[in-house]
Amino acid sequence: MSSTTILSVEGVGKTFGGFRALNDVTVKIGEKSIHALIGPNGAGKSTLINVISGRLTPTCGRVIFRGESIGGRPAHETARRGVARSFQITSIFGSASVFENVQIALLAQNGLCTRMFSESRSLLRDEAFSFLESVKLVEQANRVAGELAAGDRKRLEFAIALAGNPRVMLLDEPTAGMSPDERTIIANIIQSINQERGVAVFFTEHDIDMVFSIANRVTVLHQGSCIADDTPVAVRMDRRVQEVYLGEDENADLY
Repeated sequence: MSSTTILSVEGVGKTFGGFRALNDVTVKIGEKSIHALIGPNGAGKSTLINVISGRLTPTCGRVIFRGESIGGRPAHETARRGVARSFQITSIFGSASVFENVQIALLAQNGLCTRMFSESRSLLRDEAFSFLESVKLVEQANRVAGELAAGDRKRLEFAIALAGNPRVMLLDEPTAGMSPDERTIIANIIQSINQERGVAVFFTEHDIDMVFSIANRVTVLHQGSCIADDTPVAVRMDRRVQEVYLGEDENADLY
């Protein structure tokens, strides 16, 4: 993992009424890294992703991207600056083809929205296929997007996010509801996006095996607070982390 920090969360807190969802959370995401965020249900993982992406405004603290404060900025502005959340970039057009979904995202990114519904199939064709290749969807390019299986829809969302040329991708439970085979495919694609395109990935995930197989660094939240932030090996050995997971589920296992 790169020692250069591309995005940092500094002392972030978030309250909803009298409920404190995040408490003084600090996380540093390395450039070109794969950084996992784990914790029991209700730990604050999705809230933190929402704060970073601009969907929620932090109650206190800062979110810094490439030296600039982005905390509290609108989600679309945060995405344009290079911090993408796959399913927040755009909705999938179910009646359009897989190729057209990525092409539309590219047209929007390049300020060509006025040509979006014209005879524009040739526009940015190579770029669209390049992103489909990254997520292994080229063979389904002409398929109607609404007919895709859950795992394939997730891959299409990744391709749409990549069309925004992000430097960081935020993924909230990218393998939720998937079969073991589908989870393996998604894990491989995340690694490919990271290694081939140099995009840092910050993701939440309940599949511990996946987390420890692909992450360079792991942050653990519990009741809104960070209780561990270290290499996967160190987090596995952390007694507090083991207690949190074993306390949630007697069958939980970090090994």
